[in-house]
Amino acid sequence: MSPSRDAIVGEIWETRDGEFQQLRFLKLERLEFSKWDEVSFSSEHFPKLQQLALDDCWNLQEIPRAMGEIETLQLIEVDRCRKSVGRSATQIQEEQRDMTGNEDLRIIIKNLTYWK
Repeated sequence: MSPSRDAIVGEIWETRDGEFQQLRFLKLERLEFSKWDEVSFSSEHFPKLQQLALDDCWNLQEIPRAMGEIETLQLIEVDRCRKSVGRSATQIQEEQRDMTGNEDLRIIIKNLTYWK
């Protein structure tokens, strides 16, 4: 099955309460949204998320900082995205270490583009 480029329609993805309560692995691939709405995003939307993979999301500017509040998060993988997405993943990892002492969150960053 090929990924749907219509999974997120528009430039901004707004998550809502109750949508992803059991989700453990989220892979966003080849989507054209540019912003993950920080106002609507809550760690409570993804209470069991363990892994986030972003692949070929060329327009995405960053990962919401609140992603770091997900206590079950173990891995963020960024491949073929903007450098700013890689930087936001690293910032989330640093904040987790500083605020919660969590040394277990792993970040894998590959093939970042030249965009800022």
